[in-house]
Order: sequence, then C-alpha cells, then structure tokens
Amino acid sequence: MHPTGLITALATPFDEAGALDLDAWRRLLQWQLSAGVEGVVVAGSTGEASMLEDVEYDALVREAVETVDGRVPVLAGTGLSGTARTIALTRRAAAAGADVALVVAPPYVRPTQAGLLAHYRAVAEQGGLPVMLYNVLKAVPVATCCRRPWPDWPRTSASSASRKRCPCRSASPRWSRCAPRASTC
Repeated sequence: MHPTGLITALATPFDEAGALDLDAWRRLLQWQLSAGVEGVVVAGSTGEASMLEDVEYDALVREAVETVDGRVPVLAGTGLSGTARTIALTRRAAAAGADVALVVAPPYVRPTQAGLLAHYRAVAEQGGLPVMLYNVLKAVPVATCCRRPWPDWPRTSASSASRKRCPCRSASPRWSRCAPRASTC
C-alpha cells in the first residue's frame, strides 16, 4: 500500500463530559470520505494521541476501519518515546485493522541518527504494519532519508520548512508518489 494524495490528520471528538464521542467520530469520517480524501490519520498528534486512553485509541482505530470500509487507507499514529511501546501500539493498530502505522520520531528522547534508524527498523520489522515516517523537524530531525534502508518508505512532515526538495526523491519514483512535497533532508 502506498498512500497518496490528500490524507487528513483528524481531530478526535469528545463530548462535553470529556468522553470520546464515537457518533461525532463516524460523522467526521463520513464527511471526510464525501469530501474526497484519499486517506485518514487516526490518533496522530492532531488527534490528541498522547492523551488517549488505550480503550479510546482502540475504539478510534476500529471505528475508522469499519466506517471507511476499505475505501481509503487508515493510518494510525503509533509513535511513542520508546521503541518497545511503539511496537506494541503498532501491533494494536494492526489488530484493529489499520493499514499503515504513522510513526513520529521518539519525542523527548532525541535519539542519534543511528538510534533513530534502529527504532524505525525495529518498528517496521516487528510492528506488523507498513511504516510511514512522521518527521517533526523541531523535535528530532530525520536526516537519514538519503541513506534510508528501505527506499519505498514514505515520510511526512509537520513543518512548513519541509518544502525543500530531497535529492533522493528523484531517485525513487515510489517515494515521490507516497509523500509529494513532504520529503526533506
């Protein structure tokens, strides 16, 4: 699977009491589908992933998978500060039916580039889902794109400063289809 096009990072709806609002979640997903999105991100940083309880996370992913019913890919945010916890959350996302794991560089830990590569490699090999790298430049820059071990790994970025063209994009047409305008070096 190679997600392309408009992929929306969705906010997570809560009711006035602070409980997860699954009816509003389903309406939001249906609205996104009717608007023509080509993928949805569940429980990314926009979706308050760090604040979700396990049962809320699982419900969001399951409901998204059920609601989109294969019409678009479901990307589940699974990046956490530790590799073992990221792998565990990626496995949970896979069990709930997600298509892709959206994995941010470990926040707060600030690994070396070698550590970052080891982290992503472990998640890709043990998580049970294809991995899309999520690059938050101000947190931990992912500078290994030109030396990445898997040339078809897509990557997205949360920074407007990421508009510069990565020299490796022209070397891999699959990369440029996966993450147009988002690759950085």
